[in-house]
Amino acid sequence: MNNRLWLFYPENDIALAHGGANFTAPPAAVKLRRSGEVLPIWMADADDRVLCNGVNERWLNEVTTAFGLKADVWNHEDFNLAPTPWGWSEASKRVFEKNGFSPNTLPTSETLAKYRMLSHRRTAAEISHRVADSVNFPIWPAAVEVSAREILHDMLRNRPMVVKAPWSSSGRGVTFVDPAHCDSAIQRLEGTIRKQGSVLVEEYAPGHFDFAMLFSCENGCVTYRGLSIFATDAATGQYRGNVVDTQDNLEAILSKRLECDKTESLRRALAKAIEAIIAPEYDGPVGIDLFVTEQNGLRLVHVVESNLRWTMGFVALGLARYGNSQAVFEIVPGDISASCKPVVHNGKLSSGSLALTPPGGDFSFILKIENHT
Repeated sequence: MNNRLWLFYPENDIALAHGGANFTAPPAAVKLRRSGEVLPIWMADADDRVLCNGVNERWLNEVTTAFGLKADVWNHEDFNLAPTPWGWSEASKRVFEKNGFSPNTLPTSETLAKYRMLSHRRTAAEISHRVADSVNFPIWPAAVEVSAREILHDMLRNRPMVVKAPWSSSGRGVTFVDPAHCDSAIQRLEGTIRKQGSVLVEEYAPGHFDFAMLFSCENGCVTYRGLSIFATDAATGQYRGNVVDTQDNLEAILSKRLECDKTESLRRALAKAIEAIIAPEYDGPVGIDLFVTEQNGLRLVHVVESNLRWTMGFVALGLARYGNSQAVFEIVPGDISASCKPVVHNGKLSSGSLALTPPGGDFSFILKIENHT
């Protein structure tokens, strides 16, 4: 089975925290999934299919014609496809089971248990340690796993820290703790420790430049897939989306923040760490979120997260086929498709903005041309 059946399942990180198949996603996550269920069509290959519950045929015909898309929505009859969810969990597996896929085409519960433990935030800490040992430039100290209140109190009482739940999604489960509010924060964090066994604690690092390196694992081998640059709000520094551009141009953007030799050294070190920690037990996409920070005049790289799933960076990588340089992929609340005025030339967005999903959703997935340099 070479062709894939894609499933957009953005609540998978929350499902991993839950741990079971009988998982009910929060309403906001359900709205995001329903709004974006066709999104994988922009990263799919020819003859791949996308699992969705109906589609706006007019919209699909328009984008297929304009951009030459070769993938299509699934007919719910062809089972000779490789199930490819946004991320694997007991909950995402159950979606395929409900749609008629036999157990022998899906990962076993034992395999999914291994994937879940590899998705624990301690994996990012282990990767950070290995990278620090492999490169000749500073790496921000890795997070420390803590399960005892006394140790947690000692770590939080003196300086600003960031505390992360072992499994969480899109910023949920990440807590900034100021020493002045240490005790009240610990009371809240004890609930996370009871539910998930521990928390990960790291010193607060102000981010100056956010990016990700994308890989895939197959049969114990690791392949580098590309670079992703995050688009942030100039005023607040908050994540807006992902820059869509050629890899050469993205490398040039990163080299302004991190020298080229450091970029290559970091890429090799990450691949080596993934090969040692993740690849022996996992086949699939891996996204490593990072940022560049400064301390005492030195630029340091911080290994923020390791994601054993498809990410918006992978979507941006796929969108590079359909957008000219200086484009940004973003998700915004509400349906703004009516305001999108795309100008398409030779199968690429040349100006304006494009709705990547049909109208009528609670969220809009947008590709727009703008100067991101």
